[in-house]
Amino acid sequence: MGCYDPWGQLGGSDIGNGQTATTAEASNTNLVLSNDPADNPAYLSSFGFQVDAISDTTGAKITIKIPSGLDATSVRTPDSGITPHLYLPGTTSYNYTLTLADGSTETGTVNAGQKITPTATSAIRTIVLTPNSLAPGLIRLREELLVM
Repeated sequence: MGCYDPWGQLGGSDIGNGQTATTAEASNTNLVLSNDPADNPAYLSSFGFQVDAISDTTGAKITIKIPSGLDATSVRTPDSGITPHLYLPGTTSYNYTLTLADGSTETGTVNAGQKITPTATSAIRTIVLTPNSLAPGLIRLREELLVM
């Protein structure tokens, strides 16, 4: 007689493993190419993410890659809190690593809701965000990526 596997009876051993999802979209603003800064949209691209887990998650990394030809100049981290479009209680800060088009990297930590802008003049190619904590069931529907 074999061993009884209670997890197998419930559909497998993936019970309790977290699930993640990401989204990305362009700004709804029409982009007008002119020399007038008043025509510039607030942002050109946005991202969203969610985690479905049974407990808080630490050490998660959110990686955003920006294609060559798009000059990302900054990114704003999601706010902390609870609203109809945001469930990030306890996410108060983000460690970050920026890889720039010139091959250099910049690292640091910002509070939730703050903008990250590289000190170098080179465009951002990769952003890796590490939130201090992600609550079970978290969701952020949209965050702006500034590209100029």
